[in-house]
This record gives sequence, structure tokens and C-alpha cells, in this order.
Amino acid sequence: MRELCRTNSLLDIRNTENTEAFKAFVCVVLPAVVRKLHFRNNRCHKPISNSDFVSIPDEAFGLLILENNFDKWEKYVANGRKCDIAKKTQTKFAPTERSTNWASNTAALTRYNAYYHMIQQRRLDSEQQDLEKEIMDSFQEEPGNKIRRTGKRRFAEMDGTTEGNEEPMPPLPIAAIDSFA
Repeated sequence: MRELCRTNSLLDIRNTENTEAFKAFVCVVLPAVVRKLHFRNNRCHKPISNSDFVSIPDEAFGLLILENNFDKWEKYVANGRKCDIAKKTQTKFAPTERSTNWASNTAALTRYNAYYHMIQQRRLDSEQQDLEKEIMDSFQEEPGNKIRRTGKRRFAEMDGTTEGNEEPMPPLPIAAIDSFA
């Protein structure tokens, strides 16, 4: 993903040779765009191209945010969170380093429209639908997710051990227990 950002090639993020970059974008940027809770609740059973999950404008805006802030974020990573160099770094579409009005910049709007049209075309591609299914399946396989392929949740999956807990429950006492006695 870094190489795509550095070379101004984010329009190619949905190409097959950039599959890992697209997966990173889905895992890192999209949750913040569509709200983390919404993302977490839908990632295991809805493909990214489902408009109830991630709309085309959401995905295009996520790419625009990534492109706009990439240089600043790179400096934060390289120099630490409280780095003055990163704070003073101008984002790509901002007129000044302190500007918060970057999204209405003509260049940003043009780039957003380019992302929108690319996403609209690529989502119809069967390769992209296979990739989205692969990403959805990988989310299902993560430990702690409620949805599993087998439909069952075993104790071994929750604590990370490889042995299953197949023991039957102990028999319940026959006589009723009076807890007030």
C-alpha cells in the first residue's frame, strides 16, 4: 500500500497485483470510514461491495483520506507521535499545513470522482467479487468471531488451544437446591 501511495497509484489498488494492499486498506482505513462497530458487525457476512456495508462513496472517501494524509502519517510513524515535523507536514490537498478545508479543494474533488468511477467499474468484476469473498472468509477465520463456517463455537477456539473440549457436562443434582435455607 505504501508503494501505491508514494507513486500516486491508488487508482490501481483493486488490481489483482495489489491484492495485499487492498486487504490492508480494508482492514486499516475502511473501519474508520464506515464506523468501527458497523464494520465489525458486518465484515464476516457481507462482502465489501455490499452497499449496506461499504458504499462506493465510503470506499472512495477512504482512498482520498489515505492519499491526502499519507505523507503526514509516514512522518508520524518514522518520528513518533509527538513529532513536530509530522505536525507541520502539509497534507496533499490542503492549501496550508493547518487547513481543515482540504476536502473542498478542486484537486481533491477531482481525485474523489476518479476513485468513485474506478470503484464503480471494478466492483462489477468477478475477480473482485472473489477477492471480497476471500477477505470475508479470512475475517470469519479470525479467533473470537461469532460466525464460523462450522456454525459451532468451541472452547478451544476461544482460548487459542488446539485441543477441543469434547467432555459432556456433569449430571445435574436430582434434588432441588434451596439457596435460602
